[in-house]
Amino acid sequence: MPASEKMKRRLPTAPGYAQYKEDAIQSRLDWCEQVSETTLSNVSRSHLDPQTLAGNIENYLGAVHVPIGLAGPVKINGEYINGYVPVPIATTEGCLVSSICRGAKACELGGGIDVHVIAQNMVRAPAFICDDMASAVALQKWVEANHSAIAEKAESVSSVAKLTRIEPQVFGDSLHLRFCYETADAAGQNMTSATTWIACEWIMEQLKQLPHIGVKQYLIEGNMAGDKKVNALSLTRGRGVSVTAHCRIPDSVLKRILRVTSDQLVESWHQGEIGAACAGMVSTNLNFANVVAGIFTATGQDIACVHESSLGTLKARKDGDAIVISVYMPSLVIGTVGGGTGLPTQNECLSLMGCAGKDKVKRLAEIIAATCLCLDLSTGAAIVSNEFVQAHERLGRNRPKPEQTLSAEYFNQVLYPDYAWLEEVRKVELDTNNGVINTLVSNTESVYGIHRLAVDSSATEKMGFETFIAKIKPHSDEIKLLGAQLAHISGDDTLSGLYQAQAKVLGFDNAHRREIALFSHLNALGDTELLALCPQVYGSHADDKSQLYTLLMEDLSHCSHLDTINMPTLWQEKEIKTALRGLAKIHASYFDNLDALEPLVISGCLDKFCADSLLESKTLLNRITEYNHQRYPDLVPESIVARVSAFIDSDSTLLKAMSEFPLCLTHNDFNIRNLALRHTEAGTQLVAYDWELACIQNPQRDVIEFLISVIDQVAGNQSLQEYIEYYRGELQALTGYKYESESFYKVLLGNAIYLFATRFNAYLMTNNVFKLEFIDRLTTNLLSFIDLLEGQQSESQLENLAS
Repeated sequence: MPASEKMKRRLPTAPGYAQYKEDAIQSRLDWCEQVSETTLSNVSRSHLDPQTLAGNIENYLGAVHVPIGLAGPVKINGEYINGYVPVPIATTEGCLVSSICRGAKACELGGGIDVHVIAQNMVRAPAFICDDMASAVALQKWVEANHSAIAEKAESVSSVAKLTRIEPQVFGDSLHLRFCYETADAAGQNMTSATTWIACEWIMEQLKQLPHIGVKQYLIEGNMAGDKKVNALSLTRGRGVSVTAHCRIPDSVLKRILRVTSDQLVESWHQGEIGAACAGMVSTNLNFANVVAGIFTATGQDIACVHESSLGTLKARKDGDAIVISVYMPSLVIGTVGGGTGLPTQNECLSLMGCAGKDKVKRLAEIIAATCLCLDLSTGAAIVSNEFVQAHERLGRNRPKPEQTLSAEYFNQVLYPDYAWLEEVRKVELDTNNGVINTLVSNTESVYGIHRLAVDSSATEKMGFETFIAKIKPHSDEIKLLGAQLAHISGDDTLSGLYQAQAKVLGFDNAHRREIALFSHLNALGDTELLALCPQVYGSHADDKSQLYTLLMEDLSHCSHLDTINMPTLWQEKEIKTALRGLAKIHASYFDNLDALEPLVISGCLDKFCADSLLESKTLLNRITEYNHQRYPDLVPESIVARVSAFIDSDSTLLKAMSEFPLCLTHNDFNIRNLALRHTEAGTQLVAYDWELACIQNPQRDVIEFLISVIDQVAGNQSLQEYIEYYRGELQALTGYKYESESFYKVLLGNAIYLFATRFNAYLMTNNVFKLEFIDRLTTNLLSFIDLLEGQQSESQLENLAS
């Protein structure tokens, strides 16, 4: 029942301590759900004991759960800590914790971070409103003369607060006083309010005997303390704990860990200071607030003090072949007792750093300052290096140059080391760059990619070919790093973090070795039938040190239908059935003998479909599908978001059917971008190349990818069903298995959704930067294919189609 307007105007009330009882809390939850017409089932879940929260919260409703990441460990050389400290960071900002870790590693290798706590200075600033300016001036002099007595009164109500000084400021007929305290392990904001109030009351009582000083009233806070506000006085005189940190990092460490030099960092920060001056910043640093907010949230500090506590100055200078980074933080409003520090989770986080309880506040200040230095160092390096660009460029950097690798000397080592027949090779134009991985690594200044090469005439007769293809790949970690950067620049921090944690499901792990290992294994098995459907391989070479993975193979330029992804109409019925017949042979080759491929699976060179592994990546795949729907709303409809979510579920009937259906060796990138037709006197035969994503899974996976690439427009195509049945008949004839129509098509649908959730989500994310010409057509075709299959799921329809 919707809430009335009268009900919306008043919160449920409970007297005093009763507001923390279960019925009062439930009353507030019910009220919230009524007025908002929503449910608060997650808000109400909490490990906190409401009865212990008096003084921390009123009108308690529940708790917000902020994830905590572990940063560091940070190596600190200080008075209150000398060693390594793990740092809990409560945040929802992706890459923050990993950035701190990166900076911490560089600082550790530089010898650690020197820290020093300068002072503690909690401020409360009452204002006295006087009769006239003369009274204000006279009051200032009286306060200065009676400092000891005022301090005695202030300190009388606290066992730890020490009034160190009073700073006066006359403004017309008013006097503002900054009461500056040391507050031991408490942040001291409430404490100093109480002590200052006692002192002000005593002052007002004394002034009754001094008629020449006319004071109308006082305010306990006249705003000069800068409480919870960014201000110049907090920067120059401090409020809270003031601390400095310092680290010297050699260029050798900067280059290895952060991929920058000290010269680059110093110049970058010089520009940063210019920008800060133009913007009128109160202090100049890069990112202190992220660390302060993360530690404050994790440890129960006053979160409203984050911006004033983040005041601070970062300086960078050259020192020989190193950089010296220094930070100064004058106003850390922190405590290790009182406030939220006693809450269970927050207290555990303090304990993790050795900062819970008495005599620990200066240790906490040292940790915060050192961690801020780590983050600003890492962030500065990321700005200098332009990380996404670097991730792509590193594919062509610090590796052998093309003139070194694409040489007769290198290819002699790979092809015929005993003969060294090659005297010269030269590059020949290649009008293709097949494969999704080759698209990512393609770089004119890099050796990585596909190269067509001609051999010298003297070697042609001995070797049996005039030209060959050199396919040179980087380590798959480079591709994963590039993928992580693509996820990062999507702007979705959660997606970026999920990608780094769950990207294995996309199938790129060990792709650098997979094709080399597969062809080597097939040759060892003597599998001439399957190898006949592939390019002839002349040699291969894997070099982990230089991260070069080379496959030398037949030049397929004599074949037809080579790399026709944007020319599907070249494939007519005859050619399509030739490809499907060849695909059935590939799938049948190890249908009854998957054990023969087990060594490749064990070594990690060949992936094998596993529903449990897919479910472990559910969060990533759902998130990336949602992102692609938002990014391409006209191409990726909302319906596929729901389909992917339902598919990647432990109760999914499609996933169950896929797990129960036979598995086989699949190409896993079987589209007309990676196919050709070989014409001989014996007839026309399929050639499938680029096996770097090969996988053991349902045969339907390849069928779907082929059909959505070879058919120009799936929607309304009258031949689609005929091609599916043609393939099914070929596979049955080769394997001797008879596949029930309902089961076959159910697995076909599951694999179609699986294809979108994994490969096409990756394609679409890649398309943000590397524009893929085929993406619109293939995505539309795949979604039309899914729609068609879902419309055919009743048993009677399937039987009619099969017949």
